[in-house]
Amino acid sequence: MSEPVTWRTAKTVYRIRGSRCVGCGEVYFPPKMFCNNEGRESRMEDVFFGESLGEIYTASVNRHPTTKFEYLEAPFSMYVSFRANGGRVMVSGRLTDFRASPDEIGIGGFIGEGVVPRFRRVYDDGLIHYSRLSFSLLDDYYETHLARDLEPVVPGGAASERPGIVGYGVYVPKYRIRVEEVAEASGKNPDLYRGVVKEKALPFLDEDTRTFAVEAAERAMFHAGADKNTVDVVSVGTESNPYAVYPVAVSVAEVCGIPSSVNSYDARFACKAATSQFGLMIGAIQAGIYRNTLVIGSDNSQARPGDALDYSVGAGAAALLLGGEGVIATLDGVAHYSSDTPDFYRREGERYPSHGQRFTGKQAYFRTVVNAGKSLLERTGLSSGDFDYFVAHQPNMKFPRSAARALGFEKDQYELGNAVDYIGNMYAGSCIAGLCAILDVAKPSERIMMVAYGSGAGSDAYVFTVTDEIEGKRERAISLSGQIFNPRREYVSYQFYRRAKDQ
Repeated sequence: MSEPVTWRTAKTVYRIRGSRCVGCGEVYFPPKMFCNNEGRESRMEDVFFGESLGEIYTASVNRHPTTKFEYLEAPFSMYVSFRANGGRVMVSGRLTDFRASPDEIGIGGFIGEGVVPRFRRVYDDGLIHYSRLSFSLLDDYYETHLARDLEPVVPGGAASERPGIVGYGVYVPKYRIRVEEVAEASGKNPDLYRGVVKEKALPFLDEDTRTFAVEAAERAMFHAGADKNTVDVVSVGTESNPYAVYPVAVSVAEVCGIPSSVNSYDARFACKAATSQFGLMIGAIQAGIYRNTLVIGSDNSQARPGDALDYSVGAGAAALLLGGEGVIATLDGVAHYSSDTPDFYRREGERYPSHGQRFTGKQAYFRTVVNAGKSLLERTGLSSGDFDYFVAHQPNMKFPRSAARALGFEKDQYELGNAVDYIGNMYAGSCIAGLCAILDVAKPSERIMMVAYGSGAGSDAYVFTVTDEIEGKRERAISLSGQIFNPRREYVSYQFYRRAKDQ
């Protein structure tokens, strides 16, 4: 398929765009220019099914996929008809996030199962082709089947004296690998690596940084109850874009239905690529330049097989919608610290990053995080006891806890935000995911200190204060703990893990 054809069909497959006759209400997919019932005099309007729930109406198995789809393996090649909009439209697509052979279950057992469309990779011919005509079983999709029954936009939303977080969203794949499995596959003693992480998330075979970013962005906007037309900026921080040149942010805006007038761009600074944008965005919102801005940290974190990083890297994305109305947590203080410290880097053309072994600890992470945290306390006149929660960037289980203690925080302040134990280091999404875990339970007036870190090296330190608005949006959140302990999570072998990471 050529690039122009891909571009022309993007809106149809990215958002499952159909058409509806204004006169008789008949719905068509793919979209039609006129209605079969009312002829050429009919007036048609666009309708989108990409965020609709549906069910499997028919199913079949392709046992011999073409070479384009060999990466999915035959058991993944189940094609379904998705019925949505009260049964008035049917589209065909592929069942994803599914590893068991259809023959083991019986294909007829899938008829009537609830499904939700997912934005996923289709095939790669130099250009990576994506589509939303991939469907996950509804029970695999965490709490979304509850959230999607709510109204898409929260009416009102009080203006805040200080801008801040309007909504948040995290996406963690359901596939996991235990650290013992990684150690045994590498011929190492598993006992030596139990303190790195307990387990970590990995992508399915058709997932990558772009698909993660879309999931997190949609969850953040849904949680905020925001009108997509009010989003003026989409910024994605990442260090694992599947393209060397071609930004992730433009795909997020297109797939999510954000207007083309948006300012879309990718940011770079290792694991603080996303958090580095917070102060800039909040300043522009306060100045009246922007209304709402979407900041996303998304990574399929890279590691060379057998390297120390291979025991901790995770996968997923976290997103914050920042604005001045309906604010659930105001941004009340900012401080930074940076130095030219080559603790972690990846040269152009190299697949995996290099790092400075022990040099990445005391000389890089701890010096930078602790100094940024101390600077924030000094600027704001606050002490560690003035905060209810603390969260830092999480490359492993030990580093953020040690940094918290160095800044004077107690276990009951920092433990909740340490999501790395079960999902691994999400790189640019790591610190934001920890913040979201806190926001899942935080109460009005509680204060949060966040210190992000990016290799190279730099830290961003922020103070957030939770507002009363958070209670009205509580049921709209897809909690991080619900994803971490998702009862449908699946544990895989090291061979599958490496294949999914290196696709």
